[in-house]
Amino acid sequence: MSRFLTLMMSLFLVFGFLFLLAFAALVQQGKTDVQRELAASRELAQLLSTLAEGDRQRLHLLEQAELRHVVISVKHSIQLEDLDGSDEVPKWFFQLIWREDLVQDANTLYLPDGRRMWLLANPFDEVEEVWESVVLVFVLFVATYLVAAMAAFYGRRLGLKPFQLLATCYSTLANALELEQKSNQHLTGELMALQEKERAYLARELHDDLGQYVTGIRAQSYLISQTPDDAMLVKRTAEIIIEHCQAMQEGFLRLVRSLHPVILEPLGLGQSLQSLATQWQQSSGISCSILVPDCVPPLQKDAATHLYRMVQEALNNVARHAKANRVSIDLRLIETGLELVVDDNGQGLQANMVQGVGLRSMYERARCMNANLRLVSKAGQGLKIIVKVPVLQEGIA
Repeated sequence: MSRFLTLMMSLFLVFGFLFLLAFAALVQQGKTDVQRELAASRELAQLLSTLAEGDRQRLHLLEQAELRHVVISVKHSIQLEDLDGSDEVPKWFFQLIWREDLVQDANTLYLPDGRRMWLLANPFDEVEEVWESVVLVFVLFVATYLVAAMAAFYGRRLGLKPFQLLATCYSTLANALELEQKSNQHLTGELMALQEKERAYLARELHDDLGQYVTGIRAQSYLISQTPDDAMLVKRTAEIIIEHCQAMQEGFLRLVRSLHPVILEPLGLGQSLQSLATQWQQSSGISCSILVPDCVPPLQKDAATHLYRMVQEALNNVARHAKANRVSIDLRLIETGLELVVDDNGQGLQANMVQGVGLRSMYERARCMNANLRLVSKAGQGLKIIVKVPVLQEGIA
C-alpha cells in the first residue's frame, strides 16, 4: 500500500472515530431531551384527560386540538406507527433513543358513541430533531474529510515537487560530474602525453643541439692540446670554440625560455609580451602587431606568468591551425583591471570542435587568476580571445 493510501486510511479512521464520538454524544443528549419532553407531555395528557372526562363539549374541543408533543386520536386501538413523525425517523434510531412502550402509558377516554379517545406523549418530534442533528454532523464530517483528503493530495503533489526538482538537479549534477570526470581523465591522458612530448623535446634539444656543440668543443679542445705549438691552428680552433659556446648559450637560453619565461622578472609583462611577439613573428613568418600600456598595475600571484603563457599558447595555435597571415595582441587597462585581446584573421573555430589541451589549459589559467575568458569566433572570420583580469589594488607596478 502506498504512503498516500495509508494517509487516506488514517484520515478516514480518525474522522470515523470523531464522528462516532459525536454520534454517541448526540444520542445521549437526545435520550435526556426526549425523556424530559415525554415527562412533560405525559403530565399534559393526564391533565387534559382529567379536565375533559365526562364533559362532551370539552371532549369535542379536545378532539379538534393539535398539540406538538401530545397525540390525541379517536380510535378503537392505536399503534406506535400511527403517531405523527414516525415515518421521518429510521426505526433503529428511534429504538436507540427510546425503547419503552408509549401505548401502555396512554390516557384513554370513552366517548358517548362507544369510541375511545387516546391521549399519549409523542416523542417523534424531539427524536427527529436529534436525527437531523446527526445527519448534519455526518454531512459536516464527510465534507471535512473530503477537504482534508484533497488538501493532502495536492499538498503531497506540491510537497513532492521540490524533491522532484532536487532529484532532477541531482541527476543533472551527477551527469555533469560524470562528464567532468571523463573530461578530466581525458585531459590527464593528454597532459601525460604532453609531458612525454616535452621530455622528448628536451632530450632532442639537449642531444641534437647542445650535445653537438659540447662534442665539438671537446674535439676542438683535444686538437689544441695535441698541437700547442701551432699558433694559427690554436687561434682558428679557439674561434670555433667561441662560436660553439655562443650558439650553445643561445640554444640554452631558448630552451630555458621555453620552460619558464625568465624575462618576466627583469622586463615585466609588457616588454616580455613585446619580445615574445617579435620572436614569434620571426619564427612563424606571420605578421604580429602588439599594443601594451606603459605601466601594468599589480596583478595576483603568477597572473603575469599565466597571461604570458596564454599569449604564447594563442600564438602557437595561430601558427598551427588558424591559417592566418595577421595577428594582433592588445593589452589595455580597463576599470576592473586588465583586458588582453589576441585577434587573428584565420579560419576561426570549426563547428563541433573538441577543445584540446591548449584551450583547456587557457581556461584553467583564467580560473586560477579569477579572470574571465571568452572566445569570439565565426567560421572564416578568425578568432578573438578576450581575457579580463582583476588587479590587486590601485597603483602602478
